[in-house]
Amino acid sequence: MKKIILYIFLCLPLLGQSQTVDAHVWTGLGLSYKINKKISVDYKTQTRFYKNASVLRVYFNQIGGSFKITDDFKVGLDYRFSRKRKNDAYFVSENRYMINAIYGYSVKPINMKFSVRARYQNGFDRLSTINNVITPNIYNVFRLKLIAKYKNPDFKRVQPFLGYEMFKSLNREPIKFGINTHRIKAGVVLDLPKKNEVKLSYIYQKNNGFTQEIRHIYAIQYSYSLNALLSK
Repeated sequence: MKKIILYIFLCLPLLGQSQTVDAHVWTGLGLSYKINKKISVDYKTQTRFYKNASVLRVYFNQIGGSFKITDDFKVGLDYRFSRKRKNDAYFVSENRYMINAIYGYSVKPINMKFSVRARYQNGFDRLSTINNVITPNIYNVFRLKLIAKYKNPDFKRVQPFLGYEMFKSLNREPIKFGINTHRIKAGVVLDLPKKNEVKLSYIYQKNNGFTQEIRHIYAIQYSYSLNALLSK
């Protein structure tokens, strides 16, 4: 009996951690333009629904660019303006800039391409303090994403992929140890004619915190390259 009581006592912290599970749907559009061999610019917009895809949670517009340093390595800078639902009641604005470093490597014997993206992002709702209560809400995050994509030379239009991404908060307060968020993703890229592309993906996301949150995210993104249009 003493052993049973001790076992229950040790398991209480695990039982006390609550967990929520929700299904999300993301839909988006994107445009890109390759200025020359080294410089590219892009724009994307996206809506994100939660509460089993029944309520709009976020919508944003994002612009950015990248510079190719070598054939395998490039750096980039993005800016995003978002409207996010707060307290399930109203929307608030958020600004975010992101600094990216991306390295890609192709293994031709197995028709695989591997890529690694390191990202630093800074998000803020305002630049200055309004009063002692309303102060800027600023957060800094480091993200690391790994992607493996398969491209069959005899069937190039369909490219399946697998990926993993982690988020680590860089804020001093509140103090958090370990990885804040994990994402595991799988999907397929449909390389359509005339520079059109559709990306379908499923993302399993786990947020670590006082309340553990698991999200099942279903995403569809359509993109178009303006080079096909402007080159005519």
